[in-house]
Amino acid sequence: MDCFPVELWLKIAPLACLDGGYTARSLQLVSHQMRDIVKPVRFISVSLVTKTQLLAFSRFLPKGEQEARPSSLSIQHLLVDIKTHYWGDDAKDKENSLRLQEAVRNLLAVAALTLRTLALYGTQLDVVASGVTFPLVEDFCVESLDILGRNPILPSLLRLHLTRFSSYSGFWPLLARIAPALTHIRLSGLSQDAELPRILRNLLDQPVPDTPESCKALYLVPPYPPGTPEAEAADALASLRTVLVEPIECVGGGDCCGTGIVMQIHMKCWLDVVAEEYKQGTGRGMLYLLPDVVESQVSEARREWVEMVEGGSGPWATPEQRAARPPPPPAVVLKPTVTNRINSALRFAQNSLKSRMRGGK
Repeated sequence: MDCFPVELWLKIAPLACLDGGYTARSLQLVSHQMRDIVKPVRFISVSLVTKTQLLAFSRFLPKGEQEARPSSLSIQHLLVDIKTHYWGDDAKDKENSLRLQEAVRNLLAVAALTLRTLALYGTQLDVVASGVTFPLVEDFCVESLDILGRNPILPSLLRLHLTRFSSYSGFWPLLARIAPALTHIRLSGLSQDAELPRILRNLLDQPVPDTPESCKALYLVPPYPPGTPEAEAADALASLRTVLVEPIECVGGGDCCGTGIVMQIHMKCWLDVVAEEYKQGTGRGMLYLLPDVVESQVSEARREWVEMVEGGSGPWATPEQRAARPPPPPAVVLKPTVTNRINSALRFAQNSLKSRMRGGK
């Protein structure tokens, strides 16, 4: 190391310390010289995935009012994946919950002015309640849009990933208000949303194709008419070019049964039809329909976050880019279960409905 110019180490260190903190911590143990080299960038990327990590890291943070303030930490990329809320009457759980929430709020206040990417998993923290604005954040991952309130606290936001997407009246006008410059949006955990295919036509300016009269009832997904709140919101989101949709897989039982299963199959078929139309390039952007997920896969989300921070596509990878990724480690092969059989039946029904739609063209 003594023969290697310090100037080169200073160039390498910021690129090497983008994995959430592991490399930075390891390099600081190499020598006193390396510790001094890494010190200015050791917190450029921070990943906190346990309560112990969060509370320990919070001890490094300057204390004060819950408002954005300059900090020497210069955190640019932050991932927090910790359950901070507990429901019930247990006094100890309530006390721990308040400590964790306070630690997250203080962390956001310290990092707000320098953050460029922010991912919050497992927390229902009201970001608006933190009282800060994130002027540089371009990529934001969160469970729900509700925690952002109604103020434009993310003026530079370009890419938004909602991990538990649930549409409701006023959702798209709210999104247009708080993130008018949005270029990418990913909607994960989608379930039984019959209106999404309609708003997608508005968002990406996809015209309705000429369809034989006999199959219009199955095939036609009209956009919202001009003058409606959804159509006006789509006009306000004129920069949006890429939409990734990730439905949740119906596994039978719970909320996804009976009529719910039929609604989910129809929604996925409509999305498949609209996605096929976007491949013709007639709209102003692209819609990608990702494979179904059983539930939010936190380990995959963390891996995608690191990939994005290091310069890759991360959560914004297209289906083709995902197919080119190295395969994951082999999983244990389980014997067929009732759930497997239900899923097979659902896929058969979905493919049958797709065939009916396409057969009427």
